[in-house]
Amino acid sequence: MPLVKITEAGKEILLLDYRGCNEHQMLQLLSEAKEWLEQQERPQLVLSVFNEHNFATAAFMKTVVAYNQQLDKKIEKQAVVGLNGVKKMILKGFNFLIKRNVRGFDAQQEAIAFLLDKQSTDRDLPEYLH
Repeated sequence: MPLVKITEAGKEILLLDYRGCNEHQMLQLLSEAKEWLEQQERPQLVLSVFNEHNFATAAFMKTVVAYNQQLDKKIEKQAVVGLNGVKKMILKGFNFLIKRNVRGFDAQQEAIAFLLDKQSTDRDLPEYLH
């Protein structure tokens, strides 16, 4: 699945659509996103979309944590859509490791609203992440 860039309210958002992807496809999409982000001159908004057919495998989580740490300055803000209860718990651990507060949303439009909101950030760490 290729990278998708969507435009909302004049802002470009990198959409990583993992729905229906197996682990190999998820890692491939993640690698493409890393390469694209490395080429960008300014920090980007990133939206990741999952569904019940995706699994946060150890290999995927290890890679996504490493890439987020390497690309911290290239990512302005991140949001995630489509997480079930277990994946929401994994997101908390992910946030702890990367020292950000990436938010999970039930609907893509809610996530986009968060990404576009200039008053919000994913760097406002809650107390439990300190």
